Amino acid sequence: PQLGSQLTGSVLHLSFQGLPGRTYQVQYKDNLSDTAWTALTSFLPGTGALLEADDDTASRGQRFYRIIVGP
Repeated sequence: PQLGSQLTGSVLHLSFQGLPGRTYQVQYKDNLSDTAWTALTSFLPGTGALLEADDDTASRGQRFYRIIVGP
């Protein structure tokens, strides 16, 4: 899915289109060299509408995100 983003103050708003019948999870890493990704959201059910996740970035210099498609 294509990821949209908007920063409001220190909160990063992420949004993407989810397909019906699929589930999605937003994950992040603070450094690409980290071995594991951390879940920002639980698995979100796709409905055809926009799915959204927020992340407070106040104490972070950078963060990398990915969306995985679940079962």
